[in-house]
Amino acid sequence: MIMQKTQCKFLISKKSEGFSYIEVIVSLLIISFIAGLLYFSYSICIKSLYSSKESIRNSIDHLEADEYLRESIQSVLVPFWQKSIDYSFTENEISISWDNGEVTKSFKMKAKAKIIEVNPIYSEEDRIKGLHIKYNVNNKSYETKALFASRYYGDVQI
Repeated sequence: MIMQKTQCKFLISKKSEGFSYIEVIVSLLIISFIAGLLYFSYSICIKSLYSSKESIRNSIDHLEADEYLRESIQSVLVPFWQKSIDYSFTENEISISWDNGEVTKSFKMKAKAKIIEVNPIYSEEDRIKGLHIKYNVNNKSYETKALFASRYYGDVQI
């Protein structure tokens, strides 16, 4: 009976040996490979987050410039008898010769927006009804069509 207990202890001690050196190295390689993949995917996510934030900032700058241009041009009242108006522009400013009887009205652009080109928009009766403006915001080109304010007399828009 004593012999059987000794044999059992010997068998138990054989089964409870640790991992071999090769098994430890392979498991460490697998863990380091998974950690490298996780780090790589994390860095891609962070870069994507920063680029999307920059894209959102650029979109906000563009929308602010577009809204400013439309509101500014829409505030101009050109008399209905005027077929054309005088306007001039620089990269920072648009000047219009008629605004509800005033000789000149100027609109200064914000620092991030630069005006490239301004062209008139005509109605079917060859009357000027607005401006087609091409501009840059953060080195990207945009354009907008802004109409002057108009008045209604009965069913007729003037």
